[in-house]
Amino acid sequence: EGITEMVRSLKANTFMDVYFEEDGWRDDVIELGATEELLHIVQEILTNIRKHARAQQVKISLKITDLHLQIGVEDNGIGFEYKASETSEGQGIGNMQDRAEKIDARLEIQPTPGKGTKIFLSMTLK
Repeated sequence: EGITEMVRSLKANTFMDVYFEEDGWRDDVIELGATEELLHIVQEILTNIRKHARAQQVKISLKITDLHLQIGVEDNGIGFEYKASETSEGQGIGNMQDRAEKIDARLEIQPTPGKGTKIFLSMTLK
C-alpha cells in the first residue's frame, strides 16, 4: 500500500503522466524490514524523478512471482551520465544501493542522457 500511496501522490502533485502496473503484489510475502527498505528506495527514485528528471511520463511496475519481487521505474526525462562504480552522483544513489544491499536486492540504474532513466530492483523472496 505504501508504494500505491506514493504513486497517487506523484499523480496528484505533478504534471507528469504516471502509469502504474501491479502484478501479484502482496505485502505478506516480504519481511517487514525489507518492506521498509523497499519503500525508502522507491521514494528516493520518485523524488529524484520529480526534482531532477524533467520527465513528462513515468512508468512504475511491481511484480511478484513465487520466488522474486521486481520493481521497475522508467521515465522519459533528461537522463544523466552514470557509472555504477562511481557513487559521486549524489547521496541518493549511494543510499539506494546501500538499502538494496541490506535486503539482498539488486539495483540496476540505466540512464540514457537525453532520453530518460530506467531503474530496476529485484530480490529473491525467502
